[in-house]
Amino acid sequence: MTRRYIIAPYAMHKNLLNFFRQTDSFADIKTIDKRDFLASFFSEINTQAIKEIMIEENVSDDVAKKIVQLLPFIDKNYSIDKLKNLFRIKEKMDGLGLIKKDPYLSMLFKGNSVDVYGYSVLDKELINPLISLGCQINIHSSELIRNNQTLKQFPTIYEEVLSCLNKISSLLDSGVNSKDIYIYCSDTNYLYYLNRFQTDFHFHINIPLFRNLYSQNFVCDFLKNYHQNKNLKKASESISQMSISEENKILLNDVINEVFDERFSFEAQYQYLLSSLKNHQIPDDIYHPSICFISEPIMVKNSHVFVLGFREGLFPTSYQDSDYLTDQEKGIISLNTSLEKGKISSQVLTSFFAQENYYYFSYSERYATNNYYPSPFAKIWGMEIVEAHLPETYYSKTYAEMILATLCDSNKFYQEKNEDFYALKELVSIPYDSYDNNFTGARVFDDSMLLKHSYSKMKTYYACPFQYYASFGLKLDPFSGNFSTALGTVAHHIFQDMYQDHFDFEKSYQAALNNNDYQFTEEEQVLLIQLKADIKVAVEAIQLHNSKMEKAQVFTEKFLSISIDKNTTVEGIIDKIIITNNQHMFLLDYKTGKETFTPSLVEYGSSFQLPTYAFLTSQSPQFKDYSLSGLFIHHIIPDSIGREEKEDALIPNYLKLDGYVIDNIDIIRSFDGTFGIPGEESAFIKSLKLTKNNQFYKYSHVQTKDYFKSLSDMALQLFIEGNRNIRQNIFSVRPQFLDQDGPCKRCPFKDICYVKYEQKVFPKEIKQEEIEDSGI
Repeated sequence: MTRRYIIAPYAMHKNLLNFFRQTDSFADIKTIDKRDFLASFFSEINTQAIKEIMIEENVSDDVAKKIVQLLPFIDKNYSIDKLKNLFRIKEKMDGLGLIKKDPYLSMLFKGNSVDVYGYSVLDKELINPLISLGCQINIHSSELIRNNQTLKQFPTIYEEVLSCLNKISSLLDSGVNSKDIYIYCSDTNYLYYLNRFQTDFHFHINIPLFRNLYSQNFVCDFLKNYHQNKNLKKASESISQMSISEENKILLNDVINEVFDERFSFEAQYQYLLSSLKNHQIPDDIYHPSICFISEPIMVKNSHVFVLGFREGLFPTSYQDSDYLTDQEKGIISLNTSLEKGKISSQVLTSFFAQENYYYFSYSERYATNNYYPSPFAKIWGMEIVEAHLPETYYSKTYAEMILATLCDSNKFYQEKNEDFYALKELVSIPYDSYDNNFTGARVFDDSMLLKHSYSKMKTYYACPFQYYASFGLKLDPFSGNFSTALGTVAHHIFQDMYQDHFDFEKSYQAALNNNDYQFTEEEQVLLIQLKADIKVAVEAIQLHNSKMEKAQVFTEKFLSISIDKNTTVEGIIDKIIITNNQHMFLLDYKTGKETFTPSLVEYGSSFQLPTYAFLTSQSPQFKDYSLSGLFIHHIIPDSIGREEKEDALIPNYLKLDGYVIDNIDIIRSFDGTFGIPGEESAFIKSLKLTKNNQFYKYSHVQTKDYFKSLSDMALQLFIEGNRNIRQNIFSVRPQFLDQDGPCKRCPFKDICYVKYEQKVFPKEIKQEEIEDSGI
């Protein structure tokens, strides 16, 4: 009896077994994929290690999973810090009994002839272990590509998909069996269109449209329960009472058991739970007979294979040197580098397309805002690129409806009409522009919930209630930080440190970088060199200002929380509070960006960060007895416009405090000892100057004590009104445009709100603050 040892991707196993059974029905075949082989050759890490690494190393679950994947390949204590750290982690996990080595499978292959399908001779992660086992390796691949192949170029994905399905319909009509038709697609953007149009063509495609546990209603109810009581064990007890299948109860309990650990903080455990629920897939039903859908190469012969999205970046796959380990570090432990993985992808795909099949290659030129180009294979294989069009007669009226919708857009926005517009209006009917996108979802808030509001969250609500709902109600906000937020964190750390004894700028700067989770790119690290110098200039300017104040008390990063009713608090962290002469209070907020304080926007729910701080201090037992005398934004990075500075200026003009101060010269002098000379401007406060008659200059930003109180009152009313609307679940799609871009430009939820032009709000006659163009 023939015995064969085969290593192939799991997707190929079924076809390989069928092939060998046809030639030798009694063959003893041992088939395994690369992952299982390497787990046997090296070692396998228990998934429990993910939790241990998260807790011990204080990293996210994503980083912990990447570390777990790398640990089997770490076999000694390397000299490079990151690899040395991985070795330390591996020893720790081994000590906890989380590393298992079962060499049975790899020993089964030792010294034998091994057939390798679907992998490349360049794949050293696989080939090196086989060589060390003394195996005779037979790589089954081919470089032979038939000439005269055609690559169809479509304007958009939906046209490409419709053309593909139309051709499949004609093949089925001509007698081709559905099991001999394949759709090869590795771009998930195609799945919606394939699923949407297949019913119009009256056949099924085995699309792996996986649902995850996180998307299920019963899981949403469970998460709400857990988030309210913050006790995972207690929340899990409610699962047995849910009206769901036993299978779903088991699935949810399995995930909870995997995540639960009393050493986790609530937030860390909650985020880990969300990630696990999102990664736990529930496969949809598979239809038979149906068109076969594949997303990776398999063994197939004498079939019709439609290759969608045959474009640069996917065929072959492009890899970047952006993993947990760099390519240099991967090379040390014999892992495939990004360059090698690209070459491997090229070889595997070439072998797949060398099989005896009928191939139909196509790609679309664009999707959303992305423009695409043909696969490099098109040039290498001498393919003819042809501009494709949908046939005049085809099986779907959906395309006609979509074309009519596009023409209706042109008519609505540009008053354009053509013959197709009138013809399609007679043939098909669409409910154009009749959708209702107003919020009608679940009531995620109520009067009994404990809510904490901050300026940034409430500003989001007033900018667009639906954006608030998606971000903080459904918790869909994908924002995880960027260069600007990382820079702000570094600067704030230094400005807080500078008030400590024995402050050292260099040590503080390095500590701020080391404590920052953001990974700066090489380009950003170059930019940091200049920004570091700018921050140091700001530190020196602040120290100089401190020396010009009278009897000043300084509080930094002051957290304040004030209740506005029994279930609602307003909270915020004030960057700096300065008290002079034990009676006058000045509030400052550092900004590394260009945001300014514009009082005329406060009534619209914008630019009320400083008024929020005014409200918080007015109610704080520690600060309420002081007299509010100034509200300032402190810009610490120069803008992009070069300006000449006065030679005798104590600090650069961009570093002057930007805001409003009390209309009392003596109080101002306690805060700025340089101020008070007739005809001179303040050395530290923008738009503040005295005339020669010792009066405030016309455009000076001075205000009365009552004015500051009115800002505080306005902030309180904004929180009260916003809180009431949030608890009543009023989340209409209503973006408010206070500038040209409005909240929509950077909104991550554009694809689910379907905002209409008439829903956009443009407040009339918003007065911008008048600032004299005189250098003050």
